[in-house]
Amino acid sequence: MSMSKKGSALDAMRMFTNIVLVSLIIAFIAVVVFWHLDETIEPGNLQQQNLFQTAIYQCLAYEDSLGIHPGQIDPDKINDGRLQSCINLPKSGYKISLKDLDGNTLKKSVYRNGGNYDEDKFIFCTAIDGYICGLFKQPITYKQGNDFLPGVIEMEVISIE
Repeated sequence: MSMSKKGSALDAMRMFTNIVLVSLIIAFIAVVVFWHLDETIEPGNLQQQNLFQTAIYQCLAYEDSLGIHPGQIDPDKINDGRLQSCINLPKSGYKISLKDLDGNTLKKSVYRNGGNYDEDKFIFCTAIDGYICGLFKQPITYKQGNDFLPGVIEMEVISIE
């Protein structure tokens, strides 16, 4: 075999290897893109997310003479009466917990909205047909005495479809 034939054979092998490699990369990207396009957003979860944002940025926000401080939680506002007057999602119940950074629950309120949403249903929500469940957490600061301390606000929402 002459040198030019060996060279063209090597070039053809390299070209074939490059085509296979590029095809595999394109196939991988297509699989990833189509896999993410298949995800659906349930309207219930969007409503629950909106409820959570309303709770932490309006209903439970610390307020003083300077105004409302979104993201800074007033633990005294975490009570059933406040939640009933401030946020409402029909056919839903929710549990709001204020926790310190060690995970200790400092304050908790459960709002049932006329439904039978006991705490066991929150725990097993995903296993109950006909319910949309959401768990939302966000780092916040909360007022304790004259100080603001870091913590986490957690909200579990259970809605009937």
